[in-house]
Amino acid sequence: MSKRIHNEQADCERLLVSGFENKYDPSYYEILLLAKHYRQSGLGKKLIKDKILQFCQDMALEFNVVYYIQDIKSATVSAMKNSTFVSFRDVYIYEDELDKIRQYENFKIQKILFSMLVYAKSFYNKKTFSLSSLSNILTSSGTRITKSNFNSYLHELHEYVDIKVGRNLRAYFYLLYSSDRDDLDFSIKITELSDLYRCGEIYLDFVGGKELFWCEDCGVESQRESNRQKKCPKCN
Repeated sequence: MSKRIHNEQADCERLLVSGFENKYDPSYYEILLLAKHYRQSGLGKKLIKDKILQFCQDMALEFNVVYYIQDIKSATVSAMKNSTFVSFRDVYIYEDELDKIRQYENFKIQKILFSMLVYAKSFYNKKTFSLSSLSNILTSSGTRITKSNFNSYLHELHEYVDIKVGRNLRAYFYLLYSSDRDDLDFSIKITELSDLYRCGEIYLDFVGGKELFWCEDCGVESQRESNRQKKCPKCN
């Protein structure tokens, strides 16, 4: 399966010359590229937003500022924190990988395992990522679990995650549930950089838009209707 390599700097240069890929619908990814470009030029938050608005008005057809203003604000805030251009791959998540994730009966940890898989496949070599990436992964999962809290789960995740030491004596995470095959039908495809920052939301959408829990009586997996719910509809 062919996977695109996204190079933000090249994409931005192309955007500045040729405009938006879809003249009627600028993507968040393109808006984020503009925000990074203008931040690298030394502009502050207000001027970045003004520049993006002007570019959109010049290059997009039937541009509606009300529809895009939240994306512009979010991209500007993101670029103010980090304006570095990066490269990443298209990510394909397969059914067998998701099945393995769903075997772990803790929904927050499922979201973290999903986020780990996405990061490993987008920036690294499908199965590994550096320990320093863990903070970004936990943020992307949307679970509010800290690094210290997550470390307390590691002994329970021996079927999912291993910590190894490379030749440079630096430790890294090794994922045991990442598929070795690339010829499978995928269940989730990630092609936008912005999606890497919201892996938890993507996983939540995949399971039906509601958090999962396991009934305290029968143990069956169910969708949570309230924070206090402990039993499935049949046992309630």
